[in-house]
Amino acid sequence: MHVNETLSYFIKPEWISPQYMIEFFSKNPNIRFVSLFGIDIVGHDTDEKIPKQIFLDKLEDIFLDKPFLQTDGSSIALSSLAKLNDCKVDMIADRYATWYVDYNPENIDAQSQRPVGTLRIPAFLYHNGIPIGSRALLKKGERLFKETLMKHIVQAGFLEKWSINEKIADIGITIGTELEFWVKTPMLNAQISQLQTAQSMQENYWQRTKGKVRTALEQSLTLMELYGLKPEMGHKEVGGVKASIGKSGDLSVVMEQIEVDWKFSSNPVEAADKELLARIMIKETFRRNGLEVSFQAKPIEDVAGNGEHIHIGVCLKTQSGKAYNLFSPFEKDSYLSIFGYGALMGILKHYDILGAFVSPTNDALNRLKPDFEAPVSSVCSLGTSPNQPSRNRTVLIGLISDLENEMARRFEFRAANPHTNLYICLPAMFMCMLDGMTYALTSEKDEKALLNEVSKQPGEYFGYLDPNHAYRAEKNIFTDYTEEERERLFGISPKTVFELINSLRKSDWNHAYLEEVFSLAFVDSYCDYMLERWRKETVQRLIPHRIESIRTSLLALPDDPRSKKGKLAIEQLADLLIRDTENQMSLRTRIQEAARDGDYELLSMTYQAFIQTHEDLKQCIRNYEDNIVY
Repeated sequence: MHVNETLSYFIKPEWISPQYMIEFFSKNPNIRFVSLFGIDIVGHDTDEKIPKQIFLDKLEDIFLDKPFLQTDGSSIALSSLAKLNDCKVDMIADRYATWYVDYNPENIDAQSQRPVGTLRIPAFLYHNGIPIGSRALLKKGERLFKETLMKHIVQAGFLEKWSINEKIADIGITIGTELEFWVKTPMLNAQISQLQTAQSMQENYWQRTKGKVRTALEQSLTLMELYGLKPEMGHKEVGGVKASIGKSGDLSVVMEQIEVDWKFSSNPVEAADKELLARIMIKETFRRNGLEVSFQAKPIEDVAGNGEHIHIGVCLKTQSGKAYNLFSPFEKDSYLSIFGYGALMGILKHYDILGAFVSPTNDALNRLKPDFEAPVSSVCSLGTSPNQPSRNRTVLIGLISDLENEMARRFEFRAANPHTNLYICLPAMFMCMLDGMTYALTSEKDEKALLNEVSKQPGEYFGYLDPNHAYRAEKNIFTDYTEEERERLFGISPKTVFELINSLRKSDWNHAYLEEVFSLAFVDSYCDYMLERWRKETVQRLIPHRIESIRTSLLALPDDPRSKKGKLAIEQLADLLIRDTENQMSLRTRIQEAARDGDYELLSMTYQAFIQTHEDLKQCIRNYEDNIVY
């Protein structure tokens, strides 16, 4: 039990036993509740709070891995995995994970004068005896990755090459994530132009935090330390505008972007749990300081979004405790080992499948656009030379290396965002990597030959990567290539959730490793849920929001009789977007009809046309207003 002053913050898995739990609650009377949290298919965590005595009365079930609590599967995102007429879902505690205490500083226990706490226990979701939640998928994916890779290591003679004369203890997977988020004063909406200007001039990046933001950030880092997350950094990100000072002397108007980092985890499930915990504690800490936090991928249009870059490395651990980085090259003047090249190529080749588990929402795709340091193409960077590590922040995945620390060699995957479901994204990544590693080893190619394949040009085929595309770029893919060049070299990226999910479905789910983790029933349910969620959000939230924005803009538009041509162009675009006539059906109505008919492909195309036309309208309005002299 980790104790700071009078509070316990977490329980490590090696401590968990019936006797320990009885003593734990006896020593912490202010911890009054227990909550088992499971993770559904989109990353939502359940919170089923019960009095601690009910937990203690059923303590034996916890240690027999019996269902402890139940939840209504139709009320969380499980789609057809738990239908309305058969929706009972059992929850089984994960005894091999860290359990955390969630305190409520606004509810003080009268007897102990300490905040009331809830012990949050991660749990697996079961339906009719079958695991269906995201947590089980990550556990299964990690196990399959390690078992298969262990076989490859032995078969490839890796131990002999490295002169390792002792037995392998484990395959280590290191996962590091980070959180970017926007923080603002409640109800504040800064002008987009101000945010864009501040971003382009880099006025906020790495600047000193002040006032309530500084206090909330420092409190968050302190709290993360108490919970064992080992924070490494907290700083301003690129987005934001200078805060205003109110009459009291405090910073009363806040709108800025923050990033928080913490130490990597050697356990993928723990990494996902910690990311979830960090989100909760950061949001609550800033809220207590009177500030709103948004972890949306793109909370503000045309301004930098929030990323969650995933750092991933793989090492071999021996029984004596030594560790060998499996991505480290064996040959001189090489970027990666055979394992490393294989892992990289697996992600690049199968990103059409992987992307459906990384960015399956409108919000996520809104971030993946040029000019905002977010990837738009399936392309990698290795650096200008093996002896000069570089870092290209415009690609999907890049090699991170440190010439003085070989264990730091890893990949940075840049497409994820704070709401990416790591419990599904990570096992999908593992299986894609495993597919590429299997190819690299069975092809019997050396590191130089694999580098040539990663560095191929369109029209070349070496046995694995698509002959139609290139997969490596050391240039800035936003400024050094036109949009046409990017698409010709690296392929056309999905623009809507339908295109993402359609790529997954068109794959016929014939990926050998992925099939072993993600069942066909799961994939069907996942696709159905994501498409239906996309349809509802598009028709019931996004389009009405844009229409309201259009009407507000038109009502506020000044009348300038000298700019009749500009006013006519605005009216024509507004008609195309909103107004039905005898000769023309508006894009709004076409979207509604496509959604009603379940024609997702037509909905996708019409929605893209609506967005583009709306952008044209906004530009016309800006031009019109700029031309008004008085």
